[in-house]
Amino acid sequence: RKFGADIVYQRYEGFYAELGGVGGAFTTGLSARGDLKMSNIGANAYYVFSDNFSMPASFRQTERQKKLAYSFLLGGTVSHYTIAADRSLIPQSHQAAFAEYGNYSGGKYTNLSVMPGFGITVVPDNYHFYMSLVVLAGIGMTYADTQTTTGAVKKMTDNYKVNAKYSAGYNGDNIFGGASIVLDLSAAATFSKSTLNVGSGVIFIEVFAGIRFHSTSKKT
Repeated sequence: RKFGADIVYQRYEGFYAELGGVGGAFTTGLSARGDLKMSNIGANAYYVFSDNFSMPASFRQTERQKKLAYSFLLGGTVSHYTIAADRSLIPQSHQAAFAEYGNYSGGKYTNLSVMPGFGITVVPDNYHFYMSLVVLAGIGMTYADTQTTTGAVKKMTDNYKVNAKYSAGYNGDNIFGGASIVLDLSAAATFSKSTLNVGSGVIFIEVFAGIRFHSTSKKT
């Protein structure tokens, strides 16, 4: 009850790149990039300080939270994501604006972060309805191995990490149901700008319902 963990894995091949955003210089539009590949693997672990706050009640329905409860949390995360392409991801007409990263074609990014957080569950009096929110956010260090068509740029930089969970529904004596959303975001070089700002994000949505079976025993 005091510990929790998430595991994230993504792998994609083939993208549409939306052009725009660098001072409005890019032409708006979509460009197919079948050569572009991306993978992301990571794990979060966190500790719940309060004995009264139950994450299993909100996100696994193996317990029931009967009244308002909250807790501070402390988490840590490790992740590694890679980006690879056969040619530069920066349009040739704008490569000069990116200095040494003008021929950016991907990279490998290994991230370590610490995430303090807070969780709360609201349960109206005499009802089994509930709403839960858990947010962890922090910063850490990233080893960035950035690839360009003219060579590699390797350096340490910073990162940010956000992991948020929301769940709401009905958690009754015999039946339960509801929906939950998990958001996991990370990005390298958010503050120092010492390398390209490269990140990855996951959104997971779940709708659930179930029936509880109660076992009973009788002494004779």
